[in-house]
Amino acid sequence: MKQKMKRTIAGILAGICLAFSSVSVFGKYTFSVICEKQEKTYWCWVATARGIARGEKVVQKTQSDAVIAVKGKNVNQPGNVKELEAAAEYFAPGVNFTIRYKPFTFNEIVKNIEAGHMVGVNWGYYYGTVRNGGHSVFIVGYNSNDGQQLVVYCETLLGEIIHENYDKFVSRSETNYNVKYEQTIYASYK
Repeated sequence: MKQKMKRTIAGILAGICLAFSSVSVFGKYTFSVICEKQEKTYWCWVATARGIARGEKVVQKTQSDAVIAVKGKNVNQPGNVKELEAAAEYFAPGVNFTIRYKPFTFNEIVKNIEAGHMVGVNWGYYYGTVRNGGHSVFIVGYNSNDGQQLVVYCETLLGEIIHENYDKFVSRSETNYNVKYEQTIYASYK
């Protein structure tokens, strides 16, 4: 009985090891990055700007530096997508960032990540049909193994890396509101 149990456990462990050793790296890519946590309540936009700028250049400036440069003073206020773009360009001088007023498809995310560019995202919060606020995060990777389309992103409020299904990342319902991916900001080279 003991011998049979040992063989069963050994078989299970061998199967697990084989499964993990045969996982393809094709269809999976994540930057080795420290997730940028927002330093103040409403600074998701500047944390996102700094995060996507770090994908392009070494960033020495702080979130506070960028807020002062963009807003004229150090204030704990939300930022719009134009301010996010201005902050990203402040962090990475000489790099042009482009705003797109719609989501990237999963394939566009893959293309940008594989080209070495993190992608900024603005979500809108909706109560019924009324937009009331939003949140910014940045995409640092993806995983498309096993037929799934997972987005790997930095949740700036928590300073944590999250893996989420693309469809849920684009649009989901929370307890009292809906979240929609509305705007994309990315480095553009000509």
